[in-house]
Amino acid sequence: MAIIAAAAFISLGGSGALLPKHDIAGTFTLTDSGDTFFPSCSGNGGYSDIRPGANVVLRDGDGKLLSTGALGAGVGSGSQCVLDFSLPEVPEVSFYTIEVGKRGNLSYSLADMKSMGWAIDLTLGS
Repeated sequence: MAIIAAAAFISLGGSGALLPKHDIAGTFTLTDSGDTFFPSCSGNGGYSDIRPGANVVLRDGDGKLLSTGALGAGVGSGSQCVLDFSLPEVPEVSFYTIEVGKRGNLSYSLADMKSMGWAIDLTLGS
């Protein structure tokens, strides 16, 4: 019985099931001086992938999928749009990469995530 319990513990540990988990809250701020984001909060032209419902994907440093989410409805004001997202049950790993829409990856270390309080605030545009 002890051997079975030890094997189960090792299996759970290797799967990441025993790692501490965190919910990540985030925002994605899009600024486009040539656009007005009221009442809609969706990007146009080169920013058309930034819109409510766009995929948010979080992976570990080896590319393993950790969590997925989507941009929320957002709040537009003048030339700026702020969309929120959440990524639930994210385990602690050494490195994280996040991708929103088709914007490419941004990387953060575990120390970065802890210092940011498990919140990611991304910006795009000028």
